[in-house]
Amino acid sequence: MQKLDRGTELAVLDLEGNRLRGHFGEADDDSIQLRDGALTNRINRAEVLEIATIGPGKGSPSAAAGFAMAGALAAFLIDARLAFSPCYGSCTGNVAMMVGVTAGLPLAGGFGGYYGFRKPAQRIIYRGPSTE
Repeated sequence: MQKLDRGTELAVLDLEGNRLRGHFGEADDDSIQLRDGALTNRINRAEVLEIATIGPGKGSPSAAAGFAMAGALAAFLIDARLAFSPCYGSCTGNVAMMVGVTAGLPLAGGFGGYYGFRKPAQRIIYRGPSTE
């Protein structure tokens, strides 16, 4: 525990089943200190069942696929509207907009779905003695 960098985000499970989250402050032989903004929690080592680090997790491939499909549908509807709009001399602007919308909306939807629905990953770094 004392080798952790200050500021590492942790989740601590205590004997009562409470899960405390915060940033690592310091640890000694008796306790661990978590900081969450202006609040500081000191937890006795004897009351700790489990400590896990929290980091960015993997994204959601299904959300990426769903939002990319929604982007493709929206691009199709926008392209249909642009295809039947008047050009007033040259249709270059409409064609460029159609290409941008066709490529951009599904791509943006896929990235947004993948990273927007990601769940944080937890890695257990300490297990206390069980009370069973």
